Amino acid sequence: MKLFLTGFWFLVGFSILAIQALTDKLELSVNLFGARFSPGWLAIVLGLFNLVRWGLERGARSQNRQADAAWAEQLRSRIRETRSEKPAEDVEPNPDFDFKRPPTGPRGHLDSCRDTPVLAVAADQTSEVFKA
Repeated sequence: MKLFLTGFWFLVGFSILAIQALTDKLELSVNLFGARFSPGWLAIVLGLFNLVRWGLERGARSQNRQADAAWAEQLRSRIRETRSEKPAEDVEPNPDFDFKRPPTGPRGHLDSCRDTPVLAVAADQTSEVFKA
């Protein structure tokens, strides 16, 4: 967008200067501090301003990409370091997190809940609430 504005202002500025130079019409100029000043120069200054903004933004974007790449590489190296650490061989794994075997214990068997329909349990609970 800034590059487009740069081209636009340069086109406007050089067009105004060319028209004034070819036709000798200086009535379009502005008196500024006692000197005649063409609006074409203002348009060229705006074009230069947008060109500088575009260049600075492009440089900042390049630096951000480099910083992001460095940060990502540092994060990857940290992940590689943590993955390379292996647990000691003599430590036995926690059986609660062994999902190869079927669950055991009071929460492990849900067969008792399968015999009772859910709607019947809910109906019994609501009837007790309304009786009270």
